[in-house]
Amino acid sequence: MALSSLRDGTSIFCALIFALLLLSPPPFMTNLIQTSAAQIIPPEDAVKEAAFLEVLFEADFEHPVTPGIMFEDGWRHVFEEGRGLICISNYHSRYGDFPKFVFGVNDWQDYSIEIEARILPDPTEKPDLSHIALLSRLNSEWWGYRHSLGFGDWGTRITQYYYGGVGATNMHNLSEAYIPPPDKNWHLLRAETDGRTLRTIFDEKLVIDYNVRLSPVGFAGVEVGPGAYLCLDNLVVRSLNRSAAALARAPRGVVVQDANLRLWPGLRHDRIDSLYAGEEVFILDEADNWVRIRKKYSSIQGWVWRQFVNPRP
Repeated sequence: MALSSLRDGTSIFCALIFALLLLSPPPFMTNLIQTSAAQIIPPEDAVKEAAFLEVLFEADFEHPVTPGIMFEDGWRHVFEEGRGLICISNYHSRYGDFPKFVFGVNDWQDYSIEIEARILPDPTEKPDLSHIALLSRLNSEWWGYRHSLGFGDWGTRITQYYYGGVGATNMHNLSEAYIPPPDKNWHLLRAETDGRTLRTIFDEKLVIDYNVRLSPVGFAGVEVGPGAYLCLDNLVVRSLNRSAAALARAPRGVVVQDANLRLWPGLRHDRIDSLYAGEEVFILDEADNWVRIRKKYSSIQGWVWRQFVNPRP
């Protein structure tokens, strides 16, 4: 019994001494605590990588004209419930000539487009289809890829296809999916172009993930088709390969000798930049004997012969 009391008293005494040391540590222990804390501070590289978490474009439509957006006829600005919206009613456009707005710059590479869409009740009893498409990798003639969503009482049809321009007939379907009718009016729509992959996300669920030979860069846009009566809010475009999450997933490499960075795999393709021995890169994709890389502190990315880049452990 006495031995047990002695052990209890010793434990309490040790706990009190430890608490006092934490409240007022001696110099040697202060150094130890500071050293331990320094180990969990992100290194300089991690801080620089976090700087690549970049919003390329953002619009909340609080004002009638949003800088950087080219609107076509049919869109109107409204302000309701404390938020700015742009709305459109489009029942009369011929196929392939839908009202749209285009935004961004022509050197965007891998990015996601995200927008909130409110599908409104049909005020004219027209066919029960509201159609919206997020457009990606558009060139100056508006050719590019389309993430198309058609809403109706029968459900939601989601289609990815190549868009060959206004009135064009070369609209090649890439992939298609159907989901049940949603039970709400507001939806979160997102399209991603990531290397050779097109992703269509509807209400935070990945619906289509499809590999295709993508154009390397381009504008983005939103378009509405026949039967559309909807409002849009909170447009955000983010870089996929400049985010901390993307960089954390990407393996790293080191350039082992000076080399050319090319637009596509193969020596016949245009040189877009130079790589130098010792330069660190992120490896984003592979094809045959080529790898697609992004420079560590730059948004520039392209293809280089695999033997010129060694993976880092």
